[in-house]
Amino acid sequence: MGKIGNLSGYFSRSSMGVILFFNSILFLGLLFIGFGLFARGEGLFIGKHQMLFTQLDHEFLRLGFVVPGQALGAPESAAIWLEVAQLTEEINRLESATHVPASLFENFTESVADLRQAQQAAKPEGISANVLSNYIIARSHLVSALEQDEINRASDPLRKFNTPEGAVIVLLLICGVLQLALVLHGFRKFISRNQLLTDVLNAIPDPVVAKNYDGNFIFCNETVAQLYNSTPEAMVGKDDAYFTGNQQQADFFRENVRKVMRQFKTEEVYEDSTDANTGEIRHFLSVKVPFRDRQNNLCITVVARDVTEIVELKDRAERNEKRLESIFEVSGEGLWEWNTQTNEVGHNAQWESITGVLNSESSFEEFDNCIFAEDRSRVHAALTALLESNETYNIEFRMKRPDGNVLWIWDRGQVAEYDEDGKPLWVVGIMQDVTQEKINQQQIENLAYYDSLTQLPNRSMLKDRLTDAISHHCLTNIYGAVLFLDLDRFKLLNDSYGHQVGDQLLVEVGKRIHRRLRAEDTVARFGGDEFVLILHQLNENAEVAAEQAMATAESIRDSLCEVFHLHHENIKNVIDYYITVSIGGVIFKTDDADANALIQMADMALYKVKKDGRNDSLIFGPEMRDELNRERDIKRELRRAISENQFSVYYQPKYDFNQQLIGAEALVRWFHPELGMIPPCDFIMIAEQANLIVAIGDVVLNDACSKLQEWQYSDETASLGMSVNFSAKQIRQKDFCEHFVEIIGAYNFDYARLTLEVTETALLEDLDVAIEKLTELKKLGIRVSLDDFGTGYSSLTHLKGLPIDEIKIDRSFVRDIKFDESDLIMVKSILDLGRNFSIDVISEGVEDVEQLNLLTKLGCQYFQGFYFGKPVPYTDFKHFIITEV
Repeated sequence: MGKIGNLSGYFSRSSMGVILFFNSILFLGLLFIGFGLFARGEGLFIGKHQMLFTQLDHEFLRLGFVVPGQALGAPESAAIWLEVAQLTEEINRLESATHVPASLFENFTESVADLRQAQQAAKPEGISANVLSNYIIARSHLVSALEQDEINRASDPLRKFNTPEGAVIVLLLICGVLQLALVLHGFRKFISRNQLLTDVLNAIPDPVVAKNYDGNFIFCNETVAQLYNSTPEAMVGKDDAYFTGNQQQADFFRENVRKVMRQFKTEEVYEDSTDANTGEIRHFLSVKVPFRDRQNNLCITVVARDVTEIVELKDRAERNEKRLESIFEVSGEGLWEWNTQTNEVGHNAQWESITGVLNSESSFEEFDNCIFAEDRSRVHAALTALLESNETYNIEFRMKRPDGNVLWIWDRGQVAEYDEDGKPLWVVGIMQDVTQEKINQQQIENLAYYDSLTQLPNRSMLKDRLTDAISHHCLTNIYGAVLFLDLDRFKLLNDSYGHQVGDQLLVEVGKRIHRRLRAEDTVARFGGDEFVLILHQLNENAEVAAEQAMATAESIRDSLCEVFHLHHENIKNVIDYYITVSIGGVIFKTDDADANALIQMADMALYKVKKDGRNDSLIFGPEMRDELNRERDIKRELRRAISENQFSVYYQPKYDFNQQLIGAEALVRWFHPELGMIPPCDFIMIAEQANLIVAIGDVVLNDACSKLQEWQYSDETASLGMSVNFSAKQIRQKDFCEHFVEIIGAYNFDYARLTLEVTETALLEDLDVAIEKLTELKKLGIRVSLDDFGTGYSSLTHLKGLPIDEIKIDRSFVRDIKFDESDLIMVKSILDLGRNFSIDVISEGVEDVEQLNLLTKLGCQYFQGFYFGKPVPYTDFKHFIITEV
């Protein structure tokens, strides 16, 4: 992180005074101890006695005394004896520094004196051995005592402190400890403050660095280290290139900081740096402050603020400004500004191009005069509201250009600047020529609310008008009516002559209906060949209102039943065409049903008319409300039943003429948790209207396929077949074939054992599409059966083109076959038809043996009905299998 600063700066003046005082005491104490020890000979002469005795022995050798291990020696010399006296004196001084008995020093001194006397009086044969022996013994005793004293003193730690010098040593130790404590306290304070400074610098989110003249880091905070993917300690002594790999950039940084250090002036610059982690170029505003360190070397501190986001915003703003200018040029919008106090107006060239008003001092007044008089007051009011209440100024108005062209203008503006008093000063805005948009809008409204073919109101406008009618009739307490009209077998005309002729018919139908209505009534094309009428203000009495609605319906039917003269581009002669019409309706005056509900009620009345044979009218009165509400409740419960899996599949057996079981028909049953079992006749039609029949059909098909798969693995049941009913709603689904194949593909069975039953009505509603889809399924081996045959409008031509394998005689013909000659003829004709077209025929609704015998006599080979067995759960149906197979 860099070198620690001057430590003395972290001690207070009082602390420094105490430290100097202790230093003075230590110095004086050391002098005192030194002189004391020198004077006492202690410490300076510890162990010196060995050297003294060795030198003394050497002098005696020179004098010629016999000492153990030495030869007889030299003549007497005064100088040698002087040296001996000095050594003896030094040895005697050891007495004051030791605990050796004084008697040993005295004996030693006397033995030395005896040697000198003996040497002076010595005879030629030498000194007496007795004198020399006394010296040796005294010397040995003294040396041993001195050595033992050294050992004792070394093992006594308090010995030195029993002297004056020892007391001084104790004082010096105390001063030293106190001084060390003060130094440690100051050092800790220094470390703490230095760490605090480091923490503060690391907490700064901006990069902070210090560099020397070579451009190397001598300090950096954590932000810099993270930018360079390093640590502050590791960065000291290295330059930028070491971390970024960009030597050119590092050289630029080095020359830049050197220049600032040489000038020795603070500098602010913008510069870039590379993030070593991501390689991203970051932008910084750097403040560079040069300084000199304690060695008077030039250094520099740099604090850099990361302004990358600001730079990017600035660049983006500049790009947006250029882009905005281009957009205005491309979009054709005119810019304007207005000084509300001076009335000064400015605008761009596009504004002039739109308005045709040239730039001048009076351009504002000229433009204002071009605004339509009917619209000018609205414009002025909108501007006033902007200035006084800061309301949004967004308005469309008409103007007449100086060249006479009339335009629609879309003008928008807002206050851009206020004066010192808080009043609007400058208003800016944009304007656009929306003349073509207005024209297009009118066309779009026509498309949105009117049928493009008949020019009658469409479904959207119908609902708007019906919603208004409900509110109005509720207030007046007078009944109105909604009629739902459908052309019978309109598709046959399209199939025979094409859509061009069919469109002519629809246009003429709309005209005829309109001529039979009052001005206040509405006729709308609901879709395809369906029309919906709103009859206003019929009567206060419900029965009278229903009769009036019925009269109008019948009048319309009579008009539409007259011949239509149609033309075809490829047919010279006029096509005279007759149609029949089915009409259902409902009267209303309260708001307990919305527009959708009323249309749905009228549609249900129409459905009943079509189910009962078509070409008729039916008006629901108030008494039908409960029935309709019940149907609404059933729809709600049907959705719940699907989610809660309340449906079960029952199976009704089928037999051949030998009364052998050949298969079954899968039939759905609804078991409501509160209402019990609900018959199919009470919910199938409603399920189709609510588009819920697809989900219910999936339940039946999956269950039937699972049973076929089960039968497949047994030789006794492998030949059994299964038929499943499909409605027109299911077959009309765009993905009907794909969805059907996806379901049966999840099971393993012979597809030839599965029969798809469909009614005549379902096929004829969209014959071409039905044939295409059924043909696609037949390629997989699926059989197709035409259910309820004889009740629809099939012709031999249709029958020949249908991809069917089987037809089912409707139960209505079988029921009275024993008594009704016409039913008998019908059944015989159907059987003959099947034989002629090689199509299997099965009779449903067989309830007794007489019917069975008669049908068998007529040549019917397959049967289904209560005589053989009612629809039962699969657990019960297994008994048929066990019994029959």
